[in-house]
Amino acid sequence: MKKIIKFIVLLFLCFCDIAYAQLRVPAIIAIDGTLPDQLQIEVSNSTKDSLFIMYHRGSFHIDSINEKIIQSFSDTTWLNVVLFYEEYYKKDMTKDTYRFGFFIRKNVFLGGNVLINITTFNKKKTKYYVDYQGNSCVKLIRYNKSIMGNYKRAMKKIKSIYPKYSHW
Repeated sequence: MKKIIKFIVLLFLCFCDIAYAQLRVPAIIAIDGTLPDQLQIEVSNSTKDSLFIMYHRGSFHIDSINEKIIQSFSDTTWLNVVLFYEEYYKKDMTKDTYRFGFFIRKNVFLGGNVLINITTFNKKKTKYYVDYQGNSCVKLIRYNKSIMGNYKRAMKKIKSIYPKYSHW
């Protein structure tokens, strides 16, 4: 009898693992130099099909249904990605939710080892800049004075999370 119960429990656990399988894509998201624990991400393509995935520190977690939908897009598809970031304040026990939107190619987003750097330029986080690296792709930094203000301070703030390279 014990063997039958163990077999049924094992079968149930295997079924749950298959039913709730998730693709984990290695990624790091930095917001103003900090690494958030988790984010909710809305991903859509040009047909406006919105999918929601989760980011936990170190990887995107995409369930099998959303993975199939994203895989059906061509590799050159531009994805509209919106990150929902909640910032908590200990002083008055409140939180603010911020939205950061940007476009990224599907092959970069799912390629793994992607670094997404978000730099904000005002306290309400409505003026921000997003750059990313991953899958042999680097988004070049484009200076926009209306968003970034002073060029030298903006570049120093954006590049603050990247390692310092020395010239030989």
